[in-house]
Amino acid sequence: MNRAIAWMANHGVAANLLLVLLLAAGLFSLPNIAQEVFPEFDLDAIQVQVVYPGASPEEIEKGIIQRVEERIESVEGIRRLTSTASEGVGVVIAELNLGEDKARVLDEIKAEVDRIVSFPIDAEEPEVSEVANRTRVIEIALYGNVSERSLKELANRIQDDLATMPEISFVQTDAVRAYEISIEVSLDALRAYGLRLDDVARAVRAASLDLPGGRVDTRDEEILVRIEGQNYTARDFAEIVVRSTRSGAALRLDQIATIRDGFEDADLLSLYNGQPAAFVRVFRTADEQVLSRSPSGPTRPTICGAASTC
Repeated sequence: MNRAIAWMANHGVAANLLLVLLLAAGLFSLPNIAQEVFPEFDLDAIQVQVVYPGASPEEIEKGIIQRVEERIESVEGIRRLTSTASEGVGVVIAELNLGEDKARVLDEIKAEVDRIVSFPIDAEEPEVSEVANRTRVIEIALYGNVSERSLKELANRIQDDLATMPEISFVQTDAVRAYEISIEVSLDALRAYGLRLDDVARAVRAASLDLPGGRVDTRDEEILVRIEGQNYTARDFAEIVVRSTRSGAALRLDQIATIRDGFEDADLLSLYNGQPAAFVRVFRTADEQVLSRSPSGPTRPTICGAASTC
């Protein structure tokens, strides 16, 4: 090292040339350096989430959490399991050993979870995913003296528009309640038609469902057939036939129930400048740049009122 320093001191041209080369290399690579709000770090964790609508935390613990933990605790590479039982959802996070192959562990955990056949009948399909580290870059606030539905629809439209931009890969609408269709059946209506609540629930489940319909083998290809019968609006649910007779008479759901197309009953209040608000958040993932320029100039965050044009 001393010999190299001495040589550079005696050859000033070479030292200056090396400095110029280093500066040129830095300037050349500058546009390709990923810009970050905070330094990224790898979480090394896999998440298993199971939604069980209407279940209490105790039911989630017994029916979801314990069964998931029993299946995946033997997977090689897991350092620790952390579970959370909340109302209507159970989450199990598997923290991995340092340097473990996450793709392999993810596949093995998914395979073990898929083998569980003892989940409650009303539980939804488990979601197994890698815990991602995303950095929020821009937040757009939509606010105004308008209905909650109008705010959410506007936020969803902006989210869809932003998601089509090639510079953005992940956009999320936040601070809004999820859509929910509630079906209320009175005891008098059930008695009048000789029905039980289970009969109504069974009819709704059977009439609002997407099912695989097999496959069709042709000469050139294999075509998968799927029956799409999932209902999404109150009008769709209103047409469900709860009971029919041999004469052709049909008892529809809207004849015995009150159907409301609204939002879930959640304790959520989102305000901006004292008015109802929804937020659209843009996140940075992978090697995306925090600051990027479009042909018309730099992008800037926007705050707009829902009652006016943004």
